[in-house]
Amino acid sequence: MNDTADPFYTCMGSDTCEASKPSGNPCDPAHSCSPSPGLGTDAKIAIVVVVPVVGLVISGAIVYVLFLRRRRDREPLGPEKDAKL
Repeated sequence: MNDTADPFYTCMGSDTCEASKPSGNPCDPAHSCSPSPGLGTDAKIAIVVVVPVVGLVISGAIVYVLFLRRRRDREPLGPEKDAKL
């Protein structure tokens, strides 16, 4: 514990570390070992499910707003309604 000598790796040159560094990515869940680029299967399924649902919600909102505008234009509110009779 009281040894004051530096560890062996402090006297290594920078070239030694670069020479022993492995190339490529490690094989773990974060980095796939397969070189295939692109989205994974789970991401593709999520896109196939989410995009149509979002499209339906946006389309429904547009139809609802158009329906409300048309209804508002057809039925006047207040005293104007009695004047037309």
